[in-house]
Amino acid sequence: MTTAFEIWAGRRSWRLIYTAELTVARKSDGLEMTIHLATQGGQWDAAHNWRPYLVAPPRIRSRAQGVTGQSSLINYGSLGLALPRGRAVDSDGLISSDRLLADYTFEGRPVVIRAGGPGLAWADWWTLICVMGQPEWDNLEASIPISGRTAELADKQVPPNLYEEGGTIPEATVGKAKPVVLGYCRNIEPVLIDEARHLYQFHDPVQGPVQAVEAVRDKGLLKTSGYTLDLAQGTIALGAKPAGTLTLDVRGQISTPLGGYIQTPGGLVQELLRAFGGAANGEIDAAAFAAYDLVTPWTAGIYLTRQVTIKQAIDALLTGLLSIFSDRRDGRWSLRRLEDLDGEPDLVITEDMILRDSYRHRPDTNSPAWKVTIEGRRNWTVIGNPADGVSEADRAWLGQQWQTRSASNAAIKSLYPKAKELGPHQTYLTETADLEALAARWLSIYSQERGEDTFTTKLRAMTLEMGDLVQVIRRRHGMDDGKLFRVIGQEEDHQSRRIKPELWG
Repeated sequence: MTTAFEIWAGRRSWRLIYTAELTVARKSDGLEMTIHLATQGGQWDAAHNWRPYLVAPPRIRSRAQGVTGQSSLINYGSLGLALPRGRAVDSDGLISSDRLLADYTFEGRPVVIRAGGPGLAWADWWTLICVMGQPEWDNLEASIPISGRTAELADKQVPPNLYEEGGTIPEATVGKAKPVVLGYCRNIEPVLIDEARHLYQFHDPVQGPVQAVEAVRDKGLLKTSGYTLDLAQGTIALGAKPAGTLTLDVRGQISTPLGGYIQTPGGLVQELLRAFGGAANGEIDAAAFAAYDLVTPWTAGIYLTRQVTIKQAIDALLTGLLSIFSDRRDGRWSLRRLEDLDGEPDLVITEDMILRDSYRHRPDTNSPAWKVTIEGRRNWTVIGNPADGVSEADRAWLGQQWQTRSASNAAIKSLYPKAKELGPHQTYLTETADLEALAARWLSIYSQERGEDTFTTKLRAMTLEMGDLVQVIRRRHGMDDGKLFRVIGQEEDHQSRRIKPELWG
């Protein structure tokens, strides 16, 4: 669907004006204020005096690397400000550029960048929300680093709490992270917190209760008695010291923000964002997450026993799932599946929109493939020498960390003699049927030639989001009738007004 901005920009891009709404905080007392700057002065929102000191519109780089099983990248770029000596930079005319840099901090605070101009309603201006870093500056200009909101997730730890010295906590436990169970996890090893009472903890009670403990094992042997569970405290107390390693099957944290127990990959990502990242409802693209759960209704689980960043935890959950996790231009977090190349395109790019000789194609190294292997159904504690009485079937899975499922089609090698075997792609899915479905999806996508295409184009492409569908129409390389792609990355230089989308198809 063509937006009001795209229609306006298609006719009047030469009149494009950029604004930047910077939130800064006074170093002396933390009081926040907003600075309104633009490439051209005026009252663009009919409410503020926008000072004409935005000299370098944003440059930003983004890539949805999670698509093919790797971690997602944080969007990053920069913004340039003029530093007119003795001139006020705020709307009220009270703060000079020198005082702004000396007395205020930009670090970790939002900047709202918009683009539009005369004849376009303020609500329809193109919008990009980023987080600022510490500026570099000289006597004439300042350059402010900007990043997507995913940068915030790289600064927050999960699990957030550690065991401290005191009480009954054993010395060996002091300093360890208080564990957190999200989703369904098999055979996890709890942490000893009271030797005298044989008390172990498998979930930090500060995060709320867990749904259920479905199995208790001592050295791999199922126990049906001799223990007391406390789901609210995330603990298990034994009547005697265990003979070997104590392990549990747990359905984890009941989500307060989401209103119940959750175990889908999309639900667990939301729980990390909301319960641990502090994301509010308006900061989540709820429709995108709901749509993702409909097409990936799988069961997943992760047992966090050491501190990692929230971003690392999300990357771990989504690795190998052919998914695109990103922060949208409007500042909301979104999650999408890598969808098939069909449907109505979000943008059509024609030959006249592509800078001459800028088109490049390179093969996707994952294709073509004749076999794909997926790992999952993790056994969180490998028991190499289980107790007597453990069945042969249980001994087999207790001795392996992962189970694998594959999808293959040997006939593909007749057309592509060097077709690849992909994987094993490690996932946190817990059911074999889901592993089989994922392996089949990988093979469906990568059993044919795939590639990544890039080119330089005009500003209309600045509205694209990761995962959007684009149709490219060219007179060469079989694209006369148009070819469909998914957006997996983009470089934007708004100063030169050139956009370089990275497309997968």
